[in-house]
Amino acid sequence: MFKNFEAKIEKAREVILGPREIYFENGIKLVTRVGSDEPSLKFIKGDDKIFDLTKLAPEGTKIIFDPKNEWEASAKTKEIKIGKFTGVDCILTFLHEVGHINKPEDEDITNSAKSHYNHIVYNKGSNSDFSSDELLKNASKEIIQGERNAWAYSLRQTRTLERELGIDIMGKMGNVKQIKEFVDSFLSVYKNRYPEKISDLDIFSEEEIESFLIDQAEKRAV
Repeated sequence: MFKNFEAKIEKAREVILGPREIYFENGIKLVTRVGSDEPSLKFIKGDDKIFDLTKLAPEGTKIIFDPKNEWEASAKTKEIKIGKFTGVDCILTFLHEVGHINKPEDEDITNSAKSHYNHIVYNKGSNSDFSSDELLKNASKEIIQGERNAWAYSLRQTRTLERELGIDIMGKMGNVKQIKEFVDSFLSVYKNRYPEKISDLDIFSEEEIESFLIDQAEKRAV
């Protein structure tokens, strides 16, 4: 009930103040609307729509606004939950969820790894020959791999948007270290649920993050 109330508040805010907007170079802005049945996420220049962000999700994907600002995706149901677009980082977050939808096999692997992880923790110590530490490490890596794949998609697609639209998205988020910290912050839920062996893992190193920030033309020139 409270969530429905929050949704009504956000939709009323949109009616009174207008849609949330994120401004970029060249007169381009991202306009997000949640007042209709399905959210609208469009890059606009003047009166012209130049790119619909939701079109990056597979056909048939349902976009759902979550007023509690919970972002998640399910490849099985082809649904993406999004929160409020309050800054440029939300573009990367949305594309991260699209990345999950685009690789449904990762969802199966991750769910299997989670079950395996919990089984190992439950049985840990019950058998002196049970190599729980190594098995936990392997299960943790499988859990993280799905996140790595989704974030790799997000970062690459963000760079594509920057090149094609002539705007700077990641630059507005700060330096390489700050972008890495933002990406790694999404591991917090896993570190809370699966504390053993995941607490020491990162999604990407700073060097890997930096590689995503280099244009393909620059890579070829190196």
